[in-house]
Amino acid sequence: MEVNDLARLVAKDEKFREFATRVLKDSDTGIHEIKVKKIKTPDEKDLYSPLFVYKKAGKEHALHYHLQSRGIKTLFNQAFHYYNALKNGGLLIVDEIDVGLHPDIVEALVGLFDSHELNKLNAQLIFTTHSENIMDRVGKYRTVMVEKHDNASFVYRLD
Repeated sequence: MEVNDLARLVAKDEKFREFATRVLKDSDTGIHEIKVKKIKTPDEKDLYSPLFVYKKAGKEHALHYHLQSRGIKTLFNQAFHYYNALKNGGLLIVDEIDVGLHPDIVEALVGLFDSHELNKLNAQLIFTTHSENIMDRVGKYRTVMVEKHDNASFVYRLD
């Protein structure tokens, strides 16, 4: 999903805005709130731009999406997929979940699916990673290893 589309969704869907803000806050990004700036293009189309609001010494400071770190951009870009899976009780498959994210944040994202409050419809998350730290944090009983030999893949549980 494009950043413009995500920003429009944040502007129009209060539940998604709350979810995306919660994910960013819980990830210790320092973000207090997400605001959206709506701009008219020369051809009269609406363009939506996300602004991330930080609070410091009682003052608010907003920074544009393009000024954010790779981790914040990754979280924001993926938030809709997590929201959609949890909202509809679906399956979310993420390749290389840890790219651009700290292991603590990956653990928090996995934790969304463990939450009875957020995951009322039993959504499932399947992801790939090469990080042993993340595999250790997730636990052996939820880890499946895939090895490739002579163009054939072999799967086994880690426990």
